[in-house]
Amino acid sequence: MPFRSVALYRWADHVDDDHVAQLGVALDELAAEVAGVRSVTHGVDTGVLGGSFDHVVVIDVATAADWRAVRDHPSYILLVEELVTNHIVEHAAAQFRIDDPTAMSPEDADVRDISDDELMARARRAAQASMDALMSEPDDAV
Repeated sequence: MPFRSVALYRWADHVDDDHVAQLGVALDELAAEVAGVRSVTHGVDTGVLGGSFDHVVVIDVATAADWRAVRDHPSYILLVEELVTNHIVEHAAAQFRIDDPTAMSPEDADVRDISDDELMARARRAAQASMDALMSEPDDAV
């Protein structure tokens, strides 16, 4: 069953465009280096909504086991240690099965029909649920 991991970052003040570009290159290389990665999509927030995170990373793999293999891969660990850890002030993440009937897709819902406030509320609820789940896991599980 296809599996997706989404990470949102709010950068620390010292992070500049060069740093973000380095992360982009490293993420693009990750897709080629790590077996099981179907795609890596990433980008800088457009600023359309105030209060949004600065950067998003989406990694698609075939299974949850493949995601754990990515998470434990030396290239991924190095990328996080060098380009993410100590460079963010806030982080949110969620992992889900793509064919989960509760996952919103363009075929199921048109986000243009949802107010900006409702979109932000949904994003905050999802980020909080992800953080709650992360905080409840033992340290060696992440």
